[in-house]
Amino acid sequence: MSFPVSSAVRLVRVILFAVLALVVPRIALAQTVTIPDSGYTRAEGDGKTAPDRNNIKPEVITYDDCANDRGYNIVVNTTAYDQTSELQLWAGTQDCTNVTVRSGSTQQCWRAFPGAVPRVASSTINVKVRDILSYAKTQPDYVKAGDDVCAKAAQANITLYYIFVKGGEAAGTGANKVFTVDTVGPPAPTEITTGIGEQLLVVNWKPSSETTDTQSYNVYCDDGTLPATDASAPVDSSTTADAGVASDASDASGDAQAFAASSSGISTQANTSGTCSSSALIEGSVPPASIKPCGTVSGPAATTATVTDRVNGVTYAVAVSAVDQYGNPGPLSTITCATPAPTDDFFDLYRRSGGSAGGCNEAGSGSVSAMVVLGAIALAAFVRRRRA
Repeated sequence: MSFPVSSAVRLVRVILFAVLALVVPRIALAQTVTIPDSGYTRAEGDGKTAPDRNNIKPEVITYDDCANDRGYNIVVNTTAYDQTSELQLWAGTQDCTNVTVRSGSTQQCWRAFPGAVPRVASSTINVKVRDILSYAKTQPDYVKAGDDVCAKAAQANITLYYIFVKGGEAAGTGANKVFTVDTVGPPAPTEITTGIGEQLLVVNWKPSSETTDTQSYNVYCDDGTLPATDASAPVDSSTTADAGVASDASDASGDAQAFAASSSGISTQANTSGTCSSSALIEGSVPPASIKPCGTVSGPAATTATVTDRVNGVTYAVAVSAVDQYGNPGPLSTITCATPAPTDDFFDLYRRSGGSAGGCNEAGSGSVSAMVVLGAIALAAFVRRRRA
């Protein structure tokens, strides 16, 4: 049996069209994107490689990374790139390959890179940490994130999705990379008090309520030379100003405590109704990365720190922040002020207690307090002699 030539040609054409109909979609779907296992490195704001961090994995994003505008240099490899599609980078906590989570009222993902990833077999793109954290879910276009996102990302896993997009739908085989994000430190410690000494401050506090995540505490000191911050958190008007030691001459126990403190080179710091403020340290705000702590102590249960190398006569605004396992500082505590000063000797305390050269004064109450201090000293000297 034979077919006419025209009929045979038509049959061949039909078969070819059928084959093409099956093959062309497969070619379009063959485009893939991959990220090598070691194809990403942390980068400084200028794109240069950032130094390694002790005991913190590269894929962990911290407050310090965000505040310093760091990012990641990520190697992207593509094959069979369909020129009618666009390789886009999305971020989210859900599967961003679904168009419903990338647009409209159900949008849950956000663009993490402006425009399309270059149409080349292999490229390295710099993805900013702030864009990974932006949560800008109001539109399908890229929105550049600012530093205001840095203190808002509680611990979570955010995934970067490399998606071939054609007509809004995902096409081909994409790739993803998971990052652990934690930029929020523990709650602030409370009950901040200060003591003073010769060129030093002694800062005391009640530990943060989040003891499982707290690893250390940072103390911050502002003598008025720190750069002002843009933080808008108000300063608590109940914070205290420098009031010297044992200012109440009628309180005998206060005099004895002040003398005991001075004998160890540290004076107590009493609270007053004054206001202590700082343009750089704002209660309830995360300290800016540009401000370095004046002291650090380790341990979740730490309650005190001694800050040395201060200047006598200069008033310092002091605040404390708890720090977590990733080095994230939490919000600052209330602000208190203290002024380092030379250690008081006995006669300074004696006169401050109301004593005069003759051992009494007209007011009477001051001399009683002074006599208590003298008696305490005499008793201590007697005990030491008996022990000797």
